[in-house]
Amino acid sequence: MKISKFIISCTLLISYFLSGAVFAQNNDSFLLPPEVIVLPEKADNHSVTNRKFTGIPSMAISNGGKIWTVWYAGITSG
Repeated sequence: MKISKFIISCTLLISYFLSGAVFAQNNDSFLLPPEVIVLPEKADNHSVTNRKFTGIPSMAISNGGKIWTVWYAGITSG
């Protein structure tokens, strides 16, 4: 079976663009540990009085392997 030059060219071109997408991550900041806020009440950005909502994440996995995730927000109580 003879492969045409067009198919080879397309395959090489697609491989070139996909390899760029795989190696495009130059920012390694996700490897750094998160900042620890020792006294949250001293940090204005994180105080309860400045929060309008509190986020509530949840996840469930069935016996069959299906995963459900949810994130919802509610008004922070007084």
